[in-house]
Amino acid sequence: MDIGSEINWNDMRFLLALERHGSALKAARMLHVSHQTVSRRLSTLEHGLGARLVDRSGLNWRLTVCGQGIVRQAEESEASVRAAALSARSKSPDMAGRVCITSAGLGFEQLVFPALINLRQNYPMIECDLIADSAPLDIQSGQFDISVRFAKSVPGHLLGRNAGALEFALYGLPEFIKKIEEAVMQGKPVLAPVVAMLTPHLRTAEWLSGFVQPQGPITKVSDLAVLVSAIKNGFGVGFMPVIVGEEIENLLECKGVERRSPFDVWVLTNEDSKKSDRIRAVAAQLFRDINLALK
Repeated sequence: MDIGSEINWNDMRFLLALERHGSALKAARMLHVSHQTVSRRLSTLEHGLGARLVDRSGLNWRLTVCGQGIVRQAEESEASVRAAALSARSKSPDMAGRVCITSAGLGFEQLVFPALINLRQNYPMIECDLIADSAPLDIQSGQFDISVRFAKSVPGHLLGRNAGALEFALYGLPEFIKKIEEAVMQGKPVLAPVVAMLTPHLRTAEWLSGFVQPQGPITKVSDLAVLVSAIKNGFGVGFMPVIVGEEIENLLECKGVERRSPFDVWVLTNEDSKKSDRIRAVAAQLFRDINLALK
């Protein structure tokens, strides 16, 4: 018998739904059909295969051993079809060409590059121009297609999605942090060298009030990457992004000091992006991966 000619492969959806949702009633709800339709389509599938796939003896139907084997094969076929569709989509003319992305240097290192690795796998024909710039650019100017920016909010006329909060925590070398944690437990401030961002938008030294008194002049920086480097090299303690601090082996987070979230991470696009499947796909990939990284 030519099994392929005896089966309506659309009926496989009902078997997969039963396995994934645990009951015929839930499968019917997910597929927006009646319970009777699920039963009928499963019976048709069983007749085509000449085998019993579902044990209907209890309140909740369960797959037989044969049914479980068919489900595994159906899932493999489903994955193959999805992969073929993705391959076709990624090689289409709309999914080839260049996309210009801008962000601060730290944004590229921690958030953008991991997403671009996944992007290459899904859309190998898309090429990226990367512009490291901490200053906000006029996104209506056409200088870039996508911007990943750190801000508490963005103007209402911009096209943007908030991918999550960028958390900061107090980090430093172990000898500094242990001393601070002991003082916090005792409810008193402690002297320690301090590294801080002192810019109009971010003044991390103010967050240390009540916990740390600067030991000597504060090392002031105006760039997140320099801030991280200074703390890592022992110039003092300071607040830095948690996604960075967690990856540096010789640094500890001070658990006794509350984390701060001064910024959200925004994936911004311009008006022209509405017309481009390519730009929308890249922005969606960035949003998904950045959102996951910040959780």
